[in-house]
Amino acid sequence: MVKRGFYPDGDGPSNLWLVMGIAVVIVIVAVLLYLQNQPSNEELNLSPEAAKSLQAVITPIPDIAANIDLSSVEITFKYFVVPFEINKEGLGLKEPASENTLLIDGYKGKISFSGTSISLKGTASKVYLNGMAYGTEKALNINTVDMPYVNLEIKGTAVSELNFLANNGELTLSDKVIYQLDQDKVELSSFSGDILADTAQQKVELSGQIEEADITGKLISKIK
Repeated sequence: MVKRGFYPDGDGPSNLWLVMGIAVVIVIVAVLLYLQNQPSNEELNLSPEAAKSLQAVITPIPDIAANIDLSSVEITFKYFVVPFEINKEGLGLKEPASENTLLIDGYKGKISFSGTSISLKGTASKVYLNGMAYGTEKALNINTVDMPYVNLEIKGTAVSELNFLANNGELTLSDKVIYQLDQDKVELSSFSGDILADTAQQKVELSGQIEEADITGKLISKIK
Protein backbone atom coordinates (compact mmCIF):
# COMPACT_ATOMS: atom_id res chain seq x y z
CA MET A 1 0.00 0.00 0.00
CA VAL A 2 1.36 3.40 -1.02
CA LYS A 3 0.70 6.36 1.29
CA ARG A 4 -0.93 9.47 -0.15
CA GLY A 5 1.71 12.05 -1.19
CA PHE A 6 4.55 9.52 -1.19
CA TYR A 7 6.31 8.77 -4.48
CA PRO A 8 8.47 5.69 -4.26
CA ASP A 9 10.10 6.26 -7.64
CA GLY A 10 11.12 9.85 -6.78
CA ASP A 11 9.60 11.34 -9.98
CA GLY A 12 6.72 13.12 -8.26
CA PRO A 13 8.67 15.75 -6.28
CA SER A 14 11.05 16.34 -9.21
CA ASN A 15 8.17 17.10 -11.56
CA LEU A 16 6.58 19.36 -8.95
CA TRP A 17 9.75 21.40 -8.49
CA LEU A 18 10.16 21.63 -12.26
CA VAL A 19 6.63 22.99 -12.70
CA MET A 20 7.12 25.47 -9.86
CA GLY A 21 10.44 26.63 -11.35
CA ILE A 22 8.87 27.21 -14.77
CA ALA A 23 5.99 29.14 -13.18
CA VAL A 24 8.40 31.41 -11.30
CA VAL A 25 10.39 32.12 -14.49
CA ILE A 26 7.18 32.98 -16.38
CA VAL A 27 6.10 35.40 -13.64
CA ILE A 28 9.52 37.11 -13.57
CA VAL A 29 9.58 37.50 -17.37
CA ALA A 30 6.04 38.92 -17.36
CA VAL A 31 6.95 41.48 -14.67
CA LEU A 32 10.10 42.55 -16.52
CA LEU A 33 8.19 43.00 -19.79
CA TYR A 34 5.57 45.07 -18.01
CA LEU A 35 8.15 47.34 -16.37
CA GLN A 36 10.03 47.72 -19.65
CA ASN A 37 6.94 49.18 -21.33
CA GLN A 38 6.24 51.69 -18.56
CA PRO A 39 7.74 55.19 -19.33
CA SER A 40 8.40 56.02 -15.69
CA ASN A 41 10.91 58.32 -14.07
CA GLU A 42 12.50 55.35 -12.29
CA GLU A 43 13.10 53.55 -15.57
CA LEU A 44 15.10 56.52 -16.88
CA ASN A 45 16.78 57.11 -13.54
CA LEU A 46 15.06 60.46 -13.18
CA SER A 47 13.73 62.23 -10.13
CA PRO A 48 11.47 65.30 -10.21
CA GLU A 49 14.38 67.47 -9.02
CA ALA A 50 16.80 66.01 -11.57
CA ALA A 51 14.52 66.49 -14.55
CA LYS A 52 14.47 70.28 -14.44
CA SER A 53 17.62 71.13 -16.41
CA LEU A 54 17.74 70.69 -20.19
CA GLN A 55 20.49 70.74 -22.81
CA ALA A 56 19.74 69.96 -26.45
CA VAL A 57 21.49 70.13 -29.82
CA ILE A 58 19.31 69.68 -32.92
CA THR A 59 20.40 69.36 -36.56
CA PRO A 60 19.33 70.60 -38.99
CA ILE A 61 17.47 73.64 -37.65
CA PRO A 62 13.79 72.67 -37.39
CA ASP A 63 10.82 74.97 -37.91
CA ILE A 64 10.08 76.51 -34.51
CA ALA A 65 7.25 78.88 -33.58
CA ALA A 66 6.44 80.17 -30.11
CA ASN A 67 5.30 83.07 -27.97
CA ILE A 68 8.24 84.34 -25.94
CA ASP A 69 8.36 86.72 -23.00
CA LEU A 70 10.94 89.38 -22.03
CA SER A 71 13.83 88.15 -24.13
CA SER A 72 16.98 89.57 -25.60
CA VAL A 73 16.99 88.67 -29.30
CA GLU A 74 20.14 89.16 -31.35
CA ILE A 75 20.07 88.55 -35.12
CA THR A 76 23.13 88.54 -37.36
CA PHE A 77 22.48 89.02 -41.09
CA LYS A 78 24.39 89.93 -44.27
CA TYR A 79 21.84 91.80 -46.35
CA PHE A 80 21.90 95.52 -47.15
CA VAL A 81 18.13 95.88 -47.07
CA VAL A 82 16.60 95.10 -43.69
CA PRO A 83 13.06 93.69 -43.93
CA PHE A 84 12.39 94.95 -40.41
CA GLU A 85 9.89 97.51 -39.09
CA ILE A 86 9.78 99.55 -35.89
CA ASN A 87 6.42 101.24 -35.35
CA LYS A 88 5.63 100.50 -39.03
CA GLU A 89 8.79 102.27 -40.23
CA GLY A 90 11.52 100.35 -42.03
CA LEU A 91 15.17 100.28 -41.02
CA GLY A 92 17.86 101.35 -43.44
CA LEU A 93 21.59 100.75 -43.50
CA LYS A 94 23.58 103.86 -44.45
CA GLU A 95 26.89 102.00 -44.21
CA PRO A 96 26.13 98.30 -44.50
CA ALA A 97 28.77 95.93 -43.16
CA SER A 98 29.64 92.41 -44.31
CA GLU A 99 27.71 91.23 -41.27
CA ASN A 100 25.12 93.31 -39.46
CA THR A 101 23.80 92.86 -35.94
CA LEU A 102 20.24 93.60 -34.86
CA LEU A 103 19.73 93.54 -31.08
CA ILE A 104 16.23 93.63 -29.60
CA ASP A 105 15.96 94.06 -25.83
CA GLY A 106 12.89 93.22 -23.78
CA TYR A 107 11.13 91.50 -26.65
CA LYS A 108 7.69 90.05 -25.99
CA GLY A 109 5.58 88.45 -28.69
CA LYS A 110 5.58 85.89 -31.47
CA ILE A 111 8.69 84.39 -33.01
CA SER A 112 9.15 81.77 -35.70
CA PHE A 113 12.33 80.67 -37.40
CA SER A 114 13.71 77.97 -39.64
CA GLY A 115 17.08 77.12 -41.12
CA THR A 116 16.96 80.17 -43.39
CA SER A 117 14.72 82.95 -42.04
CA ILE A 118 13.06 84.45 -38.98
CA SER A 119 9.77 86.27 -38.34
CA LEU A 120 8.90 88.48 -35.36
CA LYS A 121 5.75 90.30 -34.29
CA GLY A 122 5.59 91.89 -30.86
CA THR A 123 6.95 94.70 -28.71
CA ALA A 124 10.39 95.64 -27.39
CA SER A 125 11.92 98.16 -25.02
CA LYS A 126 15.01 98.93 -27.14
CA VAL A 127 16.32 98.14 -30.63
CA TYR A 128 19.92 98.51 -31.82
CA LEU A 129 21.19 98.10 -35.37
CA ASN A 130 24.98 97.79 -35.52
CA GLY A 131 25.13 99.49 -32.12
CA MET A 132 22.87 102.42 -33.06
CA ALA A 133 19.68 102.83 -31.03
CA TYR A 134 16.34 103.15 -32.83
CA GLY A 135 13.03 104.36 -31.46
CA THR A 136 12.26 106.63 -28.53
CA GLU A 137 8.96 105.19 -27.28
CA LYS A 138 8.86 103.04 -24.16
CA ALA A 139 7.19 100.20 -26.10
CA LEU A 140 8.29 99.66 -29.69
CA ASN A 141 6.17 97.66 -32.10
CA ILE A 142 8.36 95.14 -33.92
CA ASN A 143 7.54 93.35 -37.15
CA THR A 144 9.57 91.32 -39.64
CA VAL A 145 8.54 88.49 -41.95
CA ASP A 146 10.89 85.85 -43.36
CA MET A 147 14.02 87.86 -42.64
CA PRO A 148 17.14 85.92 -43.79
CA TYR A 149 19.68 85.53 -41.01
CA VAL A 150 23.08 84.02 -40.23
CA ASN A 151 22.96 83.60 -36.45
CA LEU A 152 20.18 83.93 -33.90
CA GLU A 153 20.59 84.29 -30.13
CA ILE A 154 17.59 84.37 -27.81
CA LYS A 155 18.69 84.98 -24.22
CA GLY A 156 16.66 84.73 -21.04
CA THR A 157 13.39 83.71 -22.64
CA ALA A 158 10.28 82.14 -21.14
CA VAL A 159 8.14 79.90 -23.35
CA SER A 160 5.04 78.07 -22.13
CA GLU A 161 5.19 75.56 -25.00
CA LEU A 162 8.05 74.82 -27.40
CA ASN A 163 7.31 72.16 -30.03
CA PHE A 164 9.34 70.98 -33.02
CA LEU A 165 10.30 67.95 -35.10
CA ALA A 166 13.92 66.89 -34.51
CA ASN A 167 15.43 65.08 -37.48
CA ASN A 168 18.65 64.43 -35.59
CA GLY A 169 20.18 65.47 -32.31
CA GLU A 170 20.66 64.84 -28.63
CA LEU A 171 18.64 65.93 -25.60
CA THR A 172 20.10 65.74 -22.10
CA LEU A 173 18.12 66.02 -18.88
CA SER A 174 19.89 66.96 -15.66
CA ASP A 175 23.29 66.02 -17.15
CA LYS A 176 22.32 62.37 -16.63
CA VAL A 177 19.69 61.13 -19.05
CA ILE A 178 20.67 61.38 -22.72
CA TYR A 179 18.01 60.91 -25.38
CA GLN A 180 19.14 60.40 -28.98
CA LEU A 181 16.71 62.15 -31.33
CA ASP A 182 15.82 60.65 -34.71
CA GLN A 183 12.73 61.97 -36.48
CA ASP A 184 11.16 62.63 -33.07
CA LYS A 185 8.44 65.10 -32.21
CA VAL A 186 9.61 67.09 -29.18
CA GLU A 187 7.26 69.00 -26.89
CA LEU A 188 8.72 71.08 -24.05
CA SER A 189 6.53 72.71 -21.41
CA SER A 190 7.50 75.83 -19.45
CA PHE A 191 10.93 76.24 -21.02
CA SER A 192 13.09 79.06 -19.71
CA GLY A 193 16.60 79.72 -20.93
CA ASP A 194 18.55 80.36 -24.12
CA ILE A 195 18.10 79.36 -27.77
CA LEU A 196 20.99 79.65 -30.25
CA ALA A 197 20.71 78.96 -33.99
CA ASP A 198 23.55 78.86 -36.54
CA THR A 199 22.49 78.61 -40.19
CA ALA A 200 26.03 77.85 -41.42
CA GLN A 201 26.18 74.72 -39.26
CA GLN A 202 22.41 74.18 -39.46
CA LYS A 203 22.33 73.67 -35.72
CA VAL A 204 20.12 74.91 -32.90
CA GLU A 205 21.05 74.66 -29.22
CA LEU A 206 18.70 74.87 -26.24
CA SER A 207 19.88 75.39 -22.68
CA GLY A 208 17.69 76.02 -19.67
CA GLN A 209 14.96 74.61 -17.47
CA ILE A 210 11.74 72.74 -18.22
CA GLU A 211 8.78 71.36 -16.31
CA GLU A 212 7.88 68.61 -18.74
CA ALA A 213 9.35 66.93 -21.83
CA ASP A 214 7.39 64.74 -24.21
CA ILE A 215 9.20 62.97 -27.05
CA THR A 216 7.15 61.21 -29.76
CA GLY A 217 4.32 60.68 -27.32
CA LYS A 218 6.46 59.15 -24.57
CA LEU A 219 6.50 61.19 -21.39
CA ILE A 220 10.06 61.06 -20.08
CA SER A 221 9.94 63.62 -17.30
CA LYS A 222 7.31 65.49 -15.39
CA ILE A 223 7.72 67.99 -12.59
CA LYS A 224 4.80 68.21 -10.20
